Amino acid sequence: MADYTWFPTDDYVEHANVTRLARAHGVTSLAELRSRSVADIGWYWDAVVRDLGLPFRTPYRDVVDLSAGIEHPDWFVGGELNIADACLDRWAAEALAVIHEAEDGTTSTLTYRELAVQADRVSAGLRALGIGKGDAVALFLPMIPEAVVACYAVARLGAVLVPLFSGFAPAAIASRLRDAEAKAVIVADGTIRRRRRVQMKPLLDEALRTCPTVEHVVVVGNLGDLGDEPVAAGETSWRDLAGDSAPAEAMAATDTLLLAYTSGTTGRPKGAVHTHAGFRGRSDDVMNVAGKRLAPAEVESVLTKHPSVAEAAAVGVPDATKGEAVWAFWVPRDDAPDEDVSERLRELVAGELGKPFAPAVVRRVSQLPKTRSAKILRRAVRAAALGTDPGDLSGAENPEAVAEIRAAARQP
Repeated sequence: MADYTWFPTDDYVEHANVTRLARAHGVTSLAELRSRSVADIGWYWDAVVRDLGLPFRTPYRDVVDLSAGIEHPDWFVGGELNIADACLDRWAAEALAVIHEAEDGTTSTLTYRELAVQADRVSAGLRALGIGKGDAVALFLPMIPEAVVACYAVARLGAVLVPLFSGFAPAAIASRLRDAEAKAVIVADGTIRRRRRVQMKPLLDEALRTCPTVEHVVVVGNLGDLGDEPVAAGETSWRDLAGDSAPAEAMAATDTLLLAYTSGTTGRPKGAVHTHAGFRGRSDDVMNVAGKRLAPAEVESVLTKHPSVAEAAAVGVPDATKGEAVWAFWVPRDDAPDEDVSERLRELVAGELGKPFAPAVVRRVSQLPKTRSAKILRRAVRAAALGTDPGDLSGAENPEAVAEIRAAARQP
Protein backbone atom coordinates (compact mmCIF):
# COMPACT_ATOMS: atom_id res chain seq x y z
CA MET A 1 0.00 0.00 0.00
CA ALA A 2 1.15 3.56 -0.72
CA ASP A 3 2.38 5.70 2.17
CA TYR A 4 -0.03 8.62 2.69
CA THR A 5 1.81 10.19 5.62
CA TRP A 6 2.62 13.88 5.09
CA PHE A 7 5.24 15.68 7.12
CA PRO A 8 5.24 19.51 7.06
CA THR A 9 8.50 21.30 6.37
CA ASP A 10 10.07 23.53 9.01
CA ASP A 11 9.11 26.57 6.94
CA TYR A 12 5.51 25.39 6.72
CA VAL A 13 5.32 24.96 10.50
CA GLU A 14 6.93 28.35 11.07
CA HIS A 15 4.23 30.14 9.07
CA ALA A 16 1.22 28.02 10.09
CA ASN A 17 -1.79 29.68 11.74
CA VAL A 18 -1.58 27.30 14.68
CA THR A 19 2.02 28.37 15.30
CA ARG A 20 0.96 32.01 15.39
CA LEU A 21 -1.86 31.18 17.82
CA ALA A 22 0.42 29.24 20.14
CA ARG A 23 3.07 31.96 20.30
CA ALA A 24 0.48 34.66 20.97
CA HIS A 25 -0.38 32.85 24.19
CA GLY A 26 3.11 31.84 25.25
CA VAL A 27 2.63 28.21 24.26
CA THR A 28 5.87 26.57 23.16
CA SER A 29 4.73 23.29 21.59
CA LEU A 30 1.81 21.71 19.78
CA ALA A 31 1.48 19.17 22.58
CA GLU A 32 1.10 21.98 25.13
CA LEU A 33 -1.49 23.76 22.98
CA ARG A 34 -3.46 20.54 22.58
CA SER A 35 -3.35 19.96 26.31
CA ARG A 36 -4.61 23.47 27.09
CA SER A 37 -7.35 23.21 24.47
CA VAL A 38 -8.72 20.09 26.18
CA ALA A 39 -8.34 21.43 29.71
CA ASP A 40 -10.14 24.71 28.96
CA ILE A 41 -12.20 24.60 25.76
CA GLY A 42 -13.68 28.04 26.49
CA TRP A 43 -10.26 29.69 26.58
CA TYR A 44 -9.13 27.85 23.46
CA TRP A 45 -12.05 28.66 21.17
CA ASP A 46 -12.21 32.26 22.33
CA ALA A 47 -8.52 32.53 21.45
CA VAL A 48 -9.18 31.01 18.01
CA VAL A 49 -12.03 33.42 17.26
CA ARG A 50 -9.88 36.41 18.20
CA ASP A 51 -6.84 35.11 16.34
CA LEU A 52 -8.83 34.61 13.13
CA GLY A 53 -10.79 37.83 13.54
CA LEU A 54 -14.17 36.19 12.99
CA PRO A 55 -16.75 38.99 12.63
CA PHE A 56 -19.56 38.46 15.14
CA ARG A 57 -22.28 41.06 14.56
CA THR A 58 -23.42 40.60 18.13
CA PRO A 59 -20.63 39.59 20.56
CA TYR A 60 -21.15 36.37 22.47
CA ARG A 61 -21.61 36.38 26.25
CA ASP A 62 -20.03 32.97 26.81
CA VAL A 63 -17.94 30.74 24.60
CA VAL A 64 -19.83 27.58 25.55
CA ASP A 65 -22.67 26.63 27.88
CA LEU A 66 -22.71 23.00 29.01
CA SER A 67 -25.64 23.29 31.41
CA ALA A 68 -27.73 20.93 29.25
CA GLY A 69 -24.96 18.31 29.34
CA ILE A 70 -21.74 17.91 27.41
CA GLU A 71 -23.64 16.17 24.62
CA HIS A 72 -25.75 19.33 24.08
CA PRO A 73 -23.32 22.29 24.11
CA ASP A 74 -24.51 25.79 23.30
CA TRP A 75 -21.63 27.57 21.56
CA PHE A 76 -20.92 31.32 21.50
CA VAL A 77 -24.01 32.10 23.55
CA GLY A 78 -25.84 35.25 22.46
CA GLY A 79 -23.54 35.83 19.50
CA GLU A 80 -24.79 36.48 15.97
CA LEU A 81 -22.98 36.24 12.64
CA ASN A 82 -23.32 34.79 9.16
CA ILE A 83 -20.61 32.61 7.68
CA ALA A 84 -20.82 34.62 4.45
CA ASP A 85 -19.58 37.67 6.38
CA ALA A 86 -16.59 35.72 7.66
CA CYS A 87 -15.71 34.17 4.32
CA LEU A 88 -16.45 36.96 1.84
CA ASP A 89 -17.06 40.51 2.94
CA ARG A 90 -13.99 41.00 5.13
CA TRP A 91 -11.36 40.05 2.55
CA ALA A 92 -9.57 42.24 0.01
CA ALA A 93 -12.06 42.81 -2.76
CA GLU A 94 -9.72 42.21 -5.70
CA ALA A 95 -7.93 39.18 -4.29
CA LEU A 96 -8.77 35.90 -6.02
CA ALA A 97 -11.35 33.83 -4.19
CA VAL A 98 -12.00 31.08 -6.80
CA ILE A 99 -9.67 29.60 -9.40
CA HIS A 100 -11.39 26.92 -11.49
CA GLU A 101 -9.75 24.65 -14.04
CA ALA A 102 -11.95 22.55 -16.29
CA GLU A 103 -11.02 19.15 -17.69
CA ASP A 104 -9.91 20.72 -20.96
CA GLY A 105 -7.49 23.00 -19.12
CA THR A 106 -9.47 26.22 -19.48
CA THR A 107 -9.54 28.35 -16.33
CA SER A 108 -11.87 30.92 -14.83
CA THR A 109 -11.54 33.06 -11.73
CA LEU A 110 -13.65 35.07 -9.32
CA THR A 111 -12.35 37.78 -7.04
CA TYR A 112 -13.87 38.20 -3.60
CA ARG A 113 -15.78 41.21 -4.92
CA GLU A 114 -17.16 39.24 -7.89
CA LEU A 115 -18.04 36.27 -5.69
CA ALA A 116 -19.87 38.53 -3.22
CA VAL A 117 -21.81 40.26 -6.01
CA GLN A 118 -22.87 36.95 -7.56
CA ALA A 119 -23.81 35.44 -4.20
CA ASP A 120 -25.93 38.52 -3.47
CA ARG A 121 -27.70 38.23 -6.84
CA VAL A 122 -28.45 34.53 -6.41
CA SER A 123 -29.62 34.94 -2.82
CA ALA A 124 -31.93 37.76 -3.96
CA GLY A 125 -33.32 35.50 -6.67
CA LEU A 126 -33.91 32.65 -4.24
CA ARG A 127 -35.57 35.06 -1.81
CA ALA A 128 -37.90 36.14 -4.62
CA LEU A 129 -38.87 32.49 -5.07
CA GLY A 130 -39.87 32.34 -1.42
CA ILE A 131 -36.74 30.74 0.02
CA GLY A 132 -35.88 32.00 3.50
CA LYS A 133 -34.31 31.23 6.84
CA GLY A 134 -34.49 27.56 7.75
CA ASP A 135 -35.56 26.31 4.29
CA ALA A 136 -33.46 23.45 2.94
CA VAL A 137 -31.82 24.04 -0.46
CA ALA A 138 -30.03 21.11 -2.09
CA LEU A 139 -27.08 21.58 -4.45
CA PHE A 140 -26.68 18.91 -7.14
CA LEU A 141 -23.71 20.47 -8.89
CA PRO A 142 -20.27 19.46 -10.14
CA MET A 143 -17.15 21.31 -8.99
CA ILE A 144 -17.80 24.54 -10.87
CA PRO A 145 -17.70 28.20 -9.74
CA GLU A 146 -21.50 28.27 -9.53
CA ALA A 147 -21.29 25.72 -6.69
CA VAL A 148 -19.26 28.19 -4.61
CA VAL A 149 -21.64 31.03 -5.43
CA ALA A 150 -24.64 28.88 -4.51
CA CYS A 151 -23.16 27.92 -1.14
CA TYR A 152 -22.74 31.51 -0.05
CA ALA A 153 -26.07 32.58 -1.56
CA VAL A 154 -27.93 29.98 0.49
CA ALA A 155 -25.92 30.83 3.61
CA ARG A 156 -26.72 34.55 3.22
CA LEU A 157 -30.42 33.73 3.39
CA GLY A 158 -30.03 31.67 6.54
CA ALA A 159 -31.30 28.70 4.56
CA VAL A 160 -29.85 25.21 5.01
CA LEU A 161 -27.39 23.81 2.47
CA VAL A 162 -27.80 20.18 1.43
CA PRO A 163 -24.81 19.22 -0.78
CA LEU A 164 -25.40 16.23 -3.07
CA PHE A 165 -22.51 14.39 -4.70
CA SER A 166 -22.67 14.88 -8.48
CA GLY A 167 -22.23 11.14 -9.02
CA PHE A 168 -25.27 10.09 -6.98
CA ALA A 169 -27.95 7.91 -8.58
CA PRO A 170 -31.64 8.98 -8.36
CA ALA A 171 -32.41 6.81 -5.32
CA ALA A 172 -29.56 8.34 -3.31
CA ILE A 173 -30.62 11.85 -4.34
CA ALA A 174 -34.25 11.26 -3.43
CA SER A 175 -33.55 9.80 0.01
CA ARG A 176 -31.55 12.87 1.00
CA LEU A 177 -34.07 15.34 -0.41
CA ARG A 178 -36.89 13.65 1.47
CA ASP A 179 -34.99 13.47 4.74
CA ALA A 180 -34.02 17.16 4.57
CA GLU A 181 -37.50 18.16 3.36
CA ALA A 182 -35.80 20.24 0.71
CA LYS A 183 -37.80 23.16 -0.66
CA ALA A 184 -35.52 23.90 -3.63
CA VAL A 185 -32.74 22.25 -5.64
CA ILE A 186 -30.01 23.93 -7.65
CA VAL A 187 -28.88 21.53 -10.39
CA ALA A 188 -26.54 21.60 -13.37
CA ASP A 189 -27.81 20.35 -16.70
CA GLY A 190 -24.74 18.13 -16.76
CA THR A 191 -20.98 17.96 -16.49
CA ILE A 192 -17.88 16.72 -18.28
CA ARG A 193 -16.35 13.67 -16.67
CA ARG A 194 -13.31 12.00 -18.25
CA ARG A 195 -14.03 13.87 -21.49
CA ARG A 196 -17.60 12.54 -21.67
CA ARG A 197 -20.79 14.56 -21.32
CA VAL A 198 -22.75 13.31 -18.32
CA GLN A 199 -26.36 14.42 -17.90
CA MET A 200 -27.35 15.39 -14.35
CA LYS A 201 -30.76 17.04 -14.71
CA PRO A 202 -32.52 13.80 -15.82
CA LEU A 203 -31.26 12.07 -12.65
CA LEU A 204 -32.82 14.80 -10.53
CA ASP A 205 -36.05 14.66 -12.53
CA GLU A 206 -36.36 10.97 -11.72
CA ALA A 207 -35.59 11.55 -8.04
CA LEU A 208 -38.17 14.34 -7.74
CA ARG A 209 -41.01 11.92 -8.50
CA THR A 210 -40.85 10.88 -4.84
CA CYS A 211 -39.89 14.25 -3.29
CA PRO A 212 -43.11 16.22 -2.70
CA THR A 213 -41.51 19.00 -0.63
CA VAL A 214 -39.42 20.36 -3.52
CA GLU A 215 -41.18 23.45 -4.93
CA HIS A 216 -38.43 25.03 -7.03
CA VAL A 217 -35.62 23.82 -9.29
CA VAL A 218 -32.90 26.22 -10.42
CA VAL A 219 -31.01 24.98 -13.50
CA VAL A 220 -27.38 25.91 -14.21
CA GLY A 221 -26.48 25.61 -17.90
CA ASN A 222 -23.05 24.11 -17.35
CA LEU A 223 -23.05 22.26 -20.67
CA GLY A 224 -24.69 25.14 -22.49
CA ASP A 225 -27.70 22.98 -23.33
CA LEU A 226 -30.28 25.48 -22.05
CA GLY A 227 -29.75 27.98 -24.85
CA ASP A 228 -32.57 30.52 -24.99
CA GLU A 229 -35.29 27.94 -24.46
CA PRO A 230 -37.59 28.46 -21.47
CA VAL A 231 -37.22 25.96 -18.66
CA ALA A 232 -40.13 23.78 -17.53
CA ALA A 233 -42.88 24.84 -15.12
CA GLY A 234 -41.56 25.14 -11.57
CA GLU A 235 -38.03 25.64 -12.86
CA THR A 236 -35.89 28.78 -13.05
CA SER A 237 -32.74 29.37 -15.05
CA TRP A 238 -29.69 30.30 -12.97
CA ARG A 239 -29.05 33.29 -15.22
CA ASP A 240 -32.57 34.63 -14.59
CA LEU A 241 -32.33 34.73 -10.79
CA ALA A 242 -32.89 38.28 -9.63
CA GLY A 243 -34.45 40.22 -6.78
CA ASP A 244 -33.95 42.99 -4.28
CA SER A 245 -30.58 42.96 -2.52
CA ALA A 246 -30.54 42.62 1.27
CA PRO A 247 -27.90 42.09 3.97
CA ALA A 248 -27.00 38.57 4.97
CA GLU A 249 -29.30 37.14 7.63
CA ALA A 250 -27.97 37.41 11.18
CA MET A 251 -27.67 33.87 12.55
CA ALA A 252 -27.12 32.42 15.98
CA ALA A 253 -23.84 30.54 16.21
CA THR A 254 -25.63 27.20 16.47
CA ASP A 255 -28.14 27.82 13.66
CA THR A 256 -27.82 25.15 10.98
CA LEU A 257 -25.63 25.95 7.98
CA LEU A 258 -25.65 22.61 6.18
CA LEU A 259 -26.54 18.96 6.40
CA ALA A 260 -23.70 16.64 5.31
CA TYR A 261 -25.35 13.30 4.70
CA THR A 262 -23.78 10.01 5.68
CA SER A 263 -26.18 7.37 6.97
CA GLY A 264 -27.55 5.76 10.11
CA THR A 265 -26.96 2.21 11.21
CA THR A 266 -30.05 1.07 9.28
CA GLY A 267 -28.67 2.45 6.04
CA ARG A 268 -31.06 5.42 5.93
CA PRO A 269 -29.08 8.60 5.13
CA LYS A 270 -28.37 10.66 8.23
CA GLY A 271 -27.40 14.31 8.12
CA ALA A 272 -24.46 15.51 10.16
CA VAL A 273 -25.30 19.09 11.19
CA HIS A 274 -22.80 21.88 10.56
CA THR A 275 -23.63 25.28 12.02
CA HIS A 276 -22.54 28.86 11.31
CA ALA A 277 -20.08 28.90 14.22
CA GLY A 278 -20.84 25.98 16.53
CA PHE A 279 -19.73 22.33 16.31
CA ARG A 280 -22.55 19.17 15.36
CA GLY A 281 -20.76 16.84 13.19
CA ARG A 282 -20.53 13.07 14.18
CA SER A 283 -17.64 10.67 13.67
CA ASP A 284 -17.76 6.94 12.99
CA ASP A 285 -16.09 4.62 10.51
CA VAL A 286 -17.22 6.72 7.54
CA MET A 287 -15.33 6.14 4.30
CA ASN A 288 -13.96 8.96 2.15
CA VAL A 289 -14.55 7.92 -1.47
CA ALA A 290 -13.58 10.38 -4.21
CA GLY A 291 -13.79 13.20 -1.67
CA LYS A 292 -17.29 12.22 -0.51
CA ARG A 293 -18.30 10.78 2.85
CA LEU A 294 -19.99 7.39 2.71
CA ALA A 295 -21.03 5.31 5.70
CA PRO A 296 -20.45 1.54 5.50
CA ALA A 297 -24.06 0.91 6.51
CA GLU A 298 -25.28 2.68 3.38
CA VAL A 299 -23.44 0.19 1.18
CA GLU A 300 -24.35 -2.74 3.40
CA SER A 301 -28.04 -1.92 3.28
CA VAL A 302 -27.96 -2.17 -0.52
CA LEU A 303 -26.06 -5.46 -0.45
CA THR A 304 -28.47 -7.09 2.00
CA LYS A 305 -31.44 -6.28 -0.25
CA HIS A 306 -30.31 -9.12 -2.52
CA PRO A 307 -32.17 -12.34 -1.64
CA SER A 308 -28.94 -14.34 -1.51
CA VAL A 309 -27.26 -12.13 1.10
CA ALA A 310 -27.67 -12.73 4.83
CA GLU A 311 -25.28 -10.02 6.00
CA ALA A 312 -22.46 -7.87 4.67
CA ALA A 313 -19.60 -5.62 5.72
CA ALA A 314 -18.15 -2.70 3.76
CA VAL A 315 -14.83 -1.04 4.55
CA GLY A 316 -12.63 1.62 2.98
CA VAL A 317 -9.10 0.83 1.86
CA PRO A 318 -6.48 3.28 0.52
CA ASP A 319 -6.79 3.96 -3.19
CA ALA A 320 -4.41 6.11 -5.22
CA THR A 321 -7.23 7.53 -7.36
CA LYS A 322 -10.21 7.89 -5.01
CA GLY A 323 -8.49 8.29 -1.67
CA GLU A 324 -10.40 5.26 -0.44
CA ALA A 325 -12.11 2.47 -2.35
CA VAL A 326 -14.98 0.35 -1.04
CA TRP A 327 -14.31 -3.33 -0.38
CA ALA A 328 -17.31 -5.50 0.50
CA PHE A 329 -17.64 -8.96 2.01
CA TRP A 330 -20.94 -10.84 2.13
CA VAL A 331 -22.32 -13.99 3.72
CA PRO A 332 -24.92 -16.07 1.82
CA ARG A 333 -28.23 -17.12 3.30
CA ASP A 334 -28.55 -20.77 4.27
CA ASP A 335 -31.22 -21.32 1.62
CA ALA A 336 -29.51 -19.31 -1.11
CA PRO A 337 -28.46 -20.96 -4.39
CA ASP A 338 -24.83 -22.02 -4.50
CA GLU A 339 -23.67 -19.23 -6.77
CA ASP A 340 -21.40 -16.22 -6.41
CA VAL A 341 -23.46 -13.07 -6.99
CA SER A 342 -20.60 -10.68 -6.22
CA GLU A 343 -20.68 -8.95 -9.59
CA ARG A 344 -24.44 -8.47 -9.34
CA LEU A 345 -23.97 -6.92 -5.89
CA ARG A 346 -21.44 -4.48 -7.28
CA GLU A 347 -23.99 -3.43 -9.90
CA LEU A 348 -26.69 -2.98 -7.26
CA VAL A 349 -24.53 -0.55 -5.28
CA ALA A 350 -23.63 1.38 -8.43
CA GLY A 351 -27.30 1.60 -9.37
CA GLU A 352 -28.53 2.84 -5.99
CA LEU A 353 -25.63 4.96 -4.74
CA GLY A 354 -23.82 5.90 -7.94
CA LYS A 355 -20.95 4.39 -9.92
CA PRO A 356 -18.17 6.06 -7.88
CA PHE A 357 -19.36 4.11 -4.82
CA ALA A 358 -19.42 0.71 -6.49
CA PRO A 359 -17.14 -1.63 -4.49
CA ALA A 360 -13.77 -2.26 -6.10
CA VAL A 361 -13.70 -5.69 -4.44
CA VAL A 362 -16.69 -7.90 -3.56
CA ARG A 363 -16.01 -11.28 -1.94
CA ARG A 364 -18.22 -14.08 -0.66
CA VAL A 365 -17.25 -15.49 2.75
CA SER A 366 -18.88 -17.90 5.17
CA GLN A 367 -18.79 -15.57 8.16
CA LEU A 368 -17.90 -12.08 9.36
CA PRO A 369 -16.03 -11.40 12.61
CA LYS A 370 -18.43 -10.27 15.35
CA THR A 371 -18.50 -9.33 18.98
CA ARG A 372 -20.36 -11.55 21.43
CA SER A 373 -23.27 -9.14 21.10
CA ALA A 374 -23.36 -9.86 17.33
CA LYS A 375 -21.90 -6.52 16.19
CA ILE A 376 -19.71 -6.79 13.09
CA LEU A 377 -16.08 -5.90 13.80
CA ARG A 378 -15.39 -3.64 10.81
CA ARG A 379 -11.99 -2.76 12.28
CA ALA A 380 -11.00 -6.41 12.00
CA VAL A 381 -12.53 -6.74 8.54
CA ARG A 382 -10.52 -3.76 7.29
CA ALA A 383 -7.30 -5.06 8.85
CA ALA A 384 -7.85 -8.44 7.22
CA ALA A 385 -8.48 -6.79 3.86
CA LEU A 386 -5.26 -4.78 4.19
CA GLY A 387 -3.26 -7.71 5.53
CA THR A 388 -2.43 -5.83 8.73
CA ASP A 389 -2.69 -6.73 12.41
CA PRO A 390 -6.37 -6.70 13.49
CA GLY A 391 -5.40 -6.01 17.09
CA ASP A 392 -7.02 -7.49 20.16
CA LEU A 393 -9.67 -10.06 19.16
CA SER A 394 -10.31 -11.38 22.64
CA GLY A 395 -13.82 -9.93 22.51
CA ALA A 396 -14.63 -11.58 19.18
CA GLU A 397 -17.10 -14.43 19.01
CA ASN A 398 -15.44 -15.93 15.92
CA PRO A 399 -11.87 -14.63 15.46
CA GLU A 400 -11.24 -17.33 12.84
CA ALA A 401 -13.36 -15.27 10.41
CA VAL A 402 -10.48 -12.81 10.07
CA ALA A 403 -8.25 -15.40 8.41
CA GLU A 404 -10.98 -16.29 5.91
CA ILE A 405 -11.47 -12.63 4.95
CA ARG A 406 -7.70 -12.16 4.62
CA ALA A 407 -7.57 -15.13 2.22
CA ALA A 408 -10.60 -13.90 0.25
CA ALA A 409 -9.07 -10.45 -0.12
CA ARG A 410 -5.96 -11.95 -1.76
CA GLN A 411 -7.99 -13.73 -4.42
CA PRO A 412 -7.48 -12.37 -7.95
